Amino acid sequence: MMNNLFLHIDTNKVVGTNGAFAMGYEFDLIEKYSMGQEDYESVNDLWNRALKDMPSGSIFLKQDIFQESEFDTNNFLQENYLQKETKAYFHKRPFLSHKCFVFFILPAGDTFTSKITNPFKRLNRKNFEKFDDKINAFINTVEQIINFLSNGKINSGRAFQIRELESEEMRNYYDYYFNNFQNDFVTDRVLKNGYMQIGDRLLGAICTRDEEHMPESFSSLQIDKDFTTAKYKFYQNIGDLFGFSLDFDHAYNQVIYFEDNQNELSSLRKRQDLLKKSSTFDPNNKVNAGKLETLIESIATDIDSERIIRGHFNILFYGDNENEIKNRRNQITERFKSVDIKTRQPIGNFLNSVFCNSFYLFSANFSEKQMFYGNLSLATLFFNNCTNYKNDKKGVLLNSRIANIPVIVDTWDEEKKYVRARNFMIFAPTGYGKSFLANHLFRQYYEQGARVVLVDLGGSYRKLSALYPIDTVFIHYKEGEPIGLNPFDLQGEELTASKIEDLTEFVITHYKRDSKATENEKTALRKIIEAYFIQDGEQSLLKFIQAIRENKDTLLPELNIRNEFFNIEEFLFAMSEFEKGGIYDFLYADESNDNLTRVKDKKIIVFELDEVKDNPLLLSIMLQLISSVINETVWKDKSTKGYIFFDEVAKQFKFKGVLEKIEYFFQAVRKQNGAIGIVLQAISQLPDSGEFGQIAKTIIENTQVLYVLNAKDYSALQNRFGMSDHAYHQMSSLTSDFEGQHKYSEVFIMRGNQHQVYRLEVPEKVFWAYQTEGAKNEELMKIYHETGNMESAIDQYIKSD
Repeated sequence: MMNNLFLHIDTNKVVGTNGAFAMGYEFDLIEKYSMGQEDYESVNDLWNRALKDMPSGSIFLKQDIFQESEFDTNNFLQENYLQKETKAYFHKRPFLSHKCFVFFILPAGDTFTSKITNPFKRLNRKNFEKFDDKINAFINTVEQIINFLSNGKINSGRAFQIRELESEEMRNYYDYYFNNFQNDFVTDRVLKNGYMQIGDRLLGAICTRDEEHMPESFSSLQIDKDFTTAKYKFYQNIGDLFGFSLDFDHAYNQVIYFEDNQNELSSLRKRQDLLKKSSTFDPNNKVNAGKLETLIESIATDIDSERIIRGHFNILFYGDNENEIKNRRNQITERFKSVDIKTRQPIGNFLNSVFCNSFYLFSANFSEKQMFYGNLSLATLFFNNCTNYKNDKKGVLLNSRIANIPVIVDTWDEEKKYVRARNFMIFAPTGYGKSFLANHLFRQYYEQGARVVLVDLGGSYRKLSALYPIDTVFIHYKEGEPIGLNPFDLQGEELTASKIEDLTEFVITHYKRDSKATENEKTALRKIIEAYFIQDGEQSLLKFIQAIRENKDTLLPELNIRNEFFNIEEFLFAMSEFEKGGIYDFLYADESNDNLTRVKDKKIIVFELDEVKDNPLLLSIMLQLISSVINETVWKDKSTKGYIFFDEVAKQFKFKGVLEKIEYFFQAVRKQNGAIGIVLQAISQLPDSGEFGQIAKTIIENTQVLYVLNAKDYSALQNRFGMSDHAYHQMSSLTSDFEGQHKYSEVFIMRGNQHQVYRLEVPEKVFWAYQTEGAKNEELMKIYHETGNMESAIDQYIKSD
């Protein structure tokens, strides 16, 4: 093929035997549904600013290729029960793949002809020598355009990722294009009545005509009718009409020809004069002359800032039989009609011409009758700017809104491209799947090597614990039983300032129940605790209380603490409830540290506190003890990612110290290799005024990752987190489908300025691993208690259901 078509190839630069010089790139476009109105306007502006300086006589070809494909899960892990199910479930899931190639072409001779020409015709040497001088300047211009587009940004970040094609790709693109966009084999082409046969497939085409078959003007943006209701709006370019909504093999070709502004304006005026003169012979000529006058006025007004172009857009579509070709042709034609464009269906040699000339080296061979006049800002409205959802390098598995195919979403962001703080919140009213989502996230975090601490007030993580028994410890606190945690136990390590601080907060939680400890009280306690350990006091809370009781008359003077700074009698009276005979003496009846020993090497640590969630004192004590456990397990091991999650704790914010403890975690985690998360039913559960309002503000400021499953008031969420209007529309569009073939729920995820709606679809076995409510779940748990194995219980339940 080198001798027949290519004279020279150097990286992404090609010289064809027909004299055309071309440069090729692959563009990674923007995720579908991620752009709002402002983003679309920014992208259109980027294209216009980038292309306005294209040299006269040059061509821009953008080729979006959509192909029916099967999803490949061969790279999915299958190390455990749930991974194996997920890998098998999504393997070969049908979807529409998308690639976007952009070519900049400099033809050797005149750009336009009035008739069909042979694209394979060679250029003589004399023409080549004249042409050589233009190439270097053209290369420089194109490289500036690519640099500008590469740095272009929208609200969520960089608009495009652009890659130069390699020499082999430029060479092989001929076979790829002319053989149904595949490289596995070579096929023959046969022209038939209304289509072309390529191998065993049929190809048809629909293309635009001249400006007389277009409306006088276009809206700068279109409403996406498939994703717009009275509650929310999604936008799209005209070009997006010819993307994923056409769910079959097709290529959308966007071709722009650049000429001198004044010359083109002069040509348009001559055409208008001819139409006016012949208007008496055909009424349509008078109408078209009027349209042309409007176009000329528009172009003349903006001639210094706009670029006059000629454009051609076509869609090549494939089918397996004539009925498919007919149905798909009708779908495409209807989309053009929706924007009032009358199209042409080329057949015979005209079809062959459209097909061949949409290859990058032949794009100069379109005839004038196949093009329309306009300005560049009009042409860019026809660009498709959207692609499939994109995979991050690592993250959790969710699903795209396009065919529900799996997509990897990085919510940790190691390089901090999206977020500065990894802390997160999950928003959903009761019954909208927040625990289901949390199980899905934390199961994958665990599989990726993270340590997960779950503080559960609702019994949502028993199955997760049972599925990974070797790496999990499940601590279910029951009132009347010892806690099994002893923060006073130094475990053979030296007493440090941070340990003293930790113990001070632990003691204050027991002592100061209806008021805050003053700084003097905290300082006094720190001194007392330090003195106790220096004197080799027994490592026990009860022994610590006893030592203070025995030395109450001399303790404060010996430590230079004034009586007004610390009330020993008040302290001993409050702490007596934890000594023998007190109402809470069971808590420390056994001061072993068994539970801390159990959790030290575990990856999943679940504290189930549902039996103390309504007791403010016990809940505060448990949260403080859990804080000590986190210090000992998560914070000390900075080599391992750590997630701490508080589920169903919002109702307890009214209890003294609970919201403050959450605030502490949200602030402290910044210095650690970890993230803190909470579940809320509504943003109103975080106070917005008073002392608690300031605490809530601090928590929000330290949260940059949101999961929203549903909300009563999306505008309140938008306002509290400073979201864009498009984020509001995305949240408002959340839906679920539990009746169709592929059952799913949807979740809005915000990562800094990036936000998108994802779906959550899982195999049946995974569904029952996450399900936490209902009679059927109770039935499954009953089987688990009988078998002692969660995997077997799920299998047995599904067979019996």
